[in-house]
Amino acid sequence: MASVLLVAGCQNDKPKPNSSPNPPQSEHRKSVESSVSLQDRTLTVHQYVSGDDVYVECIINRFTFQQSSQNQDGQGYVVVYVDGVRTLEESKAAFVIPNLEKGVHQIRLEVEREKGSVYDLKQEFSVNVGN
Repeated sequence: MASVLLVAGCQNDKPKPNSSPNPPQSEHRKSVESSVSLQDRTLTVHQYVSGDDVYVECIINRFTFQQSSQNQDGQGYVVVYVDGVRTLEESKAAFVIPNLEKGVHQIRLEVEREKGSVYDLKQEFSVNVGN
């Protein structure tokens, strides 16, 4: 009985997007995964388009997503650029880039620490919204 409680208590909480927790299932979705590595720290990105939103999940080993006044190794946030314009700062592993216009967009994700210092963890990908 005790081992059942231990197993149930050890499951990880998975981050949820900060909008629409369940994307529409009836729309055409394409999921893409890519990754880059830096000193045993790896950024893996899963993304897909649903309507005019892009759902993004960033997985970084040995990393905590947060914006704080401390500049500690292994902590930080993701800066999102859409078509070269800094658009969002996200301190969650899963998030939504909302309301993109129809067409092809270039998305760049950069992992940063507080106070503007950056990790050398970046990902770029294209999305085609509305097609």
